[in-house]
Amino acid sequence: MISSRFFSVVGITLVAIVAGVWLYPGSLGAYLLFTAVFFTILYFGIFCGFQYSHFFLSIAWFIGFWLKSAVHFASSAPYCEPVGSFDASAHVWDNVVLAASIGGLGYLTGRLLILPAVKGIKLPTVNCGPPWWYGGLRTPLWLSIAVALIAILIANHEMGLIVRGYVAKVQLPWPLGGLFSWITDIGLALTISVLTAWDRASGFGVVRGFFALCIEGAVLSVATLSRGLYFFHTLPAFASEGRALTSVRLQFRRITLLLTIWFSVALAIPLLTTGLRLIGDKAMPTTQAKMDAETGKSPAETRSASIDLRCSISEPYSARSILMRSAYIARALIIDRWTGLEGLMSSETYANRSMSLLKEAALFRRSYGAVDVYTDKISASGFTEENARIYHFATLAGPMAFFDFSGSWMVVFAGMALLAMLMSLLEILWSNLFHDPLVIAMSGCYLALVVLQLSGGVIQAATGPATVTVFLALIWLINRTGIAKAQILSSAQHPLK
Repeated sequence: MISSRFFSVVGITLVAIVAGVWLYPGSLGAYLLFTAVFFTILYFGIFCGFQYSHFFLSIAWFIGFWLKSAVHFASSAPYCEPVGSFDASAHVWDNVVLAASIGGLGYLTGRLLILPAVKGIKLPTVNCGPPWWYGGLRTPLWLSIAVALIAILIANHEMGLIVRGYVAKVQLPWPLGGLFSWITDIGLALTISVLTAWDRASGFGVVRGFFALCIEGAVLSVATLSRGLYFFHTLPAFASEGRALTSVRLQFRRITLLLTIWFSVALAIPLLTTGLRLIGDKAMPTTQAKMDAETGKSPAETRSASIDLRCSISEPYSARSILMRSAYIARALIIDRWTGLEGLMSSETYANRSMSLLKEAALFRRSYGAVDVYTDKISASGFTEENARIYHFATLAGPMAFFDFSGSWMVVFAGMALLAMLMSLLEILWSNLFHDPLVIAMSGCYLALVVLQLSGGVIQAATGPATVTVFLALIWLINRTGIAKAQILSSAQHPLK
């Protein structure tokens, strides 16, 4: 029997679609195609040829494209990310949603082409037991995670290696800087996921691992001023371990307590890190003019000194302004921070798109004091090389806009199809290296974020997933060695008669 909740969701969705159609300034056909494509992406991500990377990416894209557009059409609120020369005319809007639709259709085509290979493998199951020595070293290994976390916090505090929005105070030599970033982004969480998988296979369950991920994600979020790290390190556990975490073996009160703690921290972390970004000794400048003042440059020298990086409410404090600020913060954290629509709004209105521009962006190498092609040329952010010596300004194009730098929608279609197939093949490889849903969910979430944020610098973007592959290959080797050792010991204890 279909529940009333289902009808409520369908009803709200239909109202949102009708509202979008009513408020959209351009062609009805273009908007309906845009709507159909992104609802299909969401459906495929959840129900068709399930893979964790596509699951997380489809939700992020649905929010970053369709839901973001619907909310902004309904509220008439300005976009908080730079949008280049976008003028909100009907013709320009049609170009943006058509480019997004073509990119989405390319992505869906790639998924359909790789679907037989995806359906040919089973989802990761718990069939990869821990090494024979894990039982004796379980406690020391978990303690080493705590020691590693403390060491990371101390190193980051003393050297300022990763503070979101700022360049590192101490620049480690290659490849140590990138490795430290990888460890905080995914490496430590992935190691906890592996230990959790071994715990479950040994009969210890997953609760310790889940709490470890919550603690690690919360602490690193605050230490690095990241508003999303806590979610990215804990949501994969919900996606892969929901049944285990809410199994009948856990008392209802325990389940309620666990979820209450998680949800409370989930609310507190974004508010706390946002507050730290605005006040205190790590406060970020909230306008381009303030940023230029702190880097010793006159606002008159910048191209866009009036850009408000916070998209703030300018009226004085009152009950109304507090309500407006609260609504803005909620919208910014839940919807506006997901990369998507603004990238195409910028790229579609950039006059000098070409294959050479795409090549320049693809070959760009991020470094301190350098400003990438999208931030410098296309988005009209006003962010300069002087700013980049102190601050990180993470305005992102996303992969659809990245391929749109070429000026060809055919390149957008083909690039997105290829990207979808590469994602599926990589997750298939990871699934074969380690047969555990939590590990693959964590890796898939990370891959989705890498793809979501793709704006150029392709080689550097690929190093993160490549490092995950090397890590899982090492774990596979450890497991294989452990299994072989266990078989030898078993044969010695029970020789054939």
